[in-house]
Amino acid sequence: MFSGNWNENDQVTINDYSYETYYAFLRMLHTGKIYINLQNITELVDLANCYGDERLMEYCKTFIRNDLDEQTMSHISSINQQIRNEGIAC
Repeated sequence: MFSGNWNENDQVTINDYSYETYYAFLRMLHTGKIYINLQNITELVDLANCYGDERLMEYCKTFIRNDLDEQTMSHISSINQQIRNEGIAC
């Protein structure tokens, strides 16, 4: 039924997101709190889309609405399309 080399391992390697971003996501899952900043917002939006995590997406939208201005918005303009198309998955 199962094939391949299925050795038990204590580690999982995630190459799609930075350690800091994934740690923030895991912390949110365990505590309900998340730290969002200009350095991780783009990856967090992508991660929310990838995993279909609506709560994380709402945190990201709140950050964008409340904490960004015209100067900082240009930094993350690439995520506008991702937020509009929340159905995108990885």
